Amino acid sequence: MNENSPCVVCGNNPADYDPYICKFCASGMGVISDETARGLYQLAFLLHNRASSVHQQLAHQVRTQIEQDERAKGLVILLSPTLSYRNTRKLLYLSRLMESIREVSGDIVECGVGRGESLLYLLALCGDSQRHRQVWGFDSFQGFPKPTSEDDSPRQTQEEDVWGSFAGYDPVKIFVDSLALYGLDPSLVQSNLTVVKGWFDKSLEVFPINAQIALLHLDCDLYSSYRICLEKLYDRVSVGGVIACDEYRGSLERIMFPGAEKAIDEFMIGKYVTMRRDKYYGKYYWEKYGP
Repeated sequence: MNENSPCVVCGNNPADYDPYICKFCASGMGVISDETARGLYQLAFLLHNRASSVHQQLAHQVRTQIEQDERAKGLVILLSPTLSYRNTRKLLYLSRLMESIREVSGDIVECGVGRGESLLYLLALCGDSQRHRQVWGFDSFQGFPKPTSEDDSPRQTQEEDVWGSFAGYDPVKIFVDSLALYGLDPSLVQSNLTVVKGWFDKSLEVFPINAQIALLHLDCDLYSSYRICLEKLYDRVSVGGVIACDEYRGSLERIMFPGAEKAIDEFMIGKYVTMRRDKYYGKYYWEKYGP
């Protein structure tokens, strides 16, 4: 690539960190040295090679996009899960939550899919031992909505559209089809997963009116997003069910996402829930003991 090539991750900024990615994406990935960068590319190209090896399993349209379009290649790298200690701890944490709701009726709902790491784990765990459950993923696939004053922080969160750099493609279709790259059973994806695109105030209306929730996983980041999700879905959580919130009371979360904690604390006042903290992963969740 030449010096004017766009970053293969975001597709917007020029690749000014090195010939492939921009400084902003490099910083977000934790690239702080040449050694780290080499490790990143070893992983990225390994994932890309794996994607090439399973092209025959993908729909022809998606296969063509990945083979011929640099933006689609960047999306595969963006979505691809990585192997790390943090990822392993997150999987074990979600496994513990899933085990705690084994006897609770209801679906698995995630608000804030992002790159799909948690959704991948939850779907895999359902496929392994709780296949009777449906898994729902809600996300704008347009980045953040407009932050409110409650979200003011050093992060200076802005409206952003990560997926916009892949204009011309249906982000939900690309996202769901890319799950094949993770090695998930296609029948599991087709039968147990529903991904809904849109802002939460509208998209959550798609959730069936009579359906209950056993595990509600919220990774919403912002004040208004947490409020909307809790207001619309709390009553749907079964007694004995769990509400897990990603941005709550951790040191970094308090600094970067203050609106999340404020929204959760405000909403949970007077609710029939018991707050708990996973002693290994450190995340907070609420067990519902009443209507």
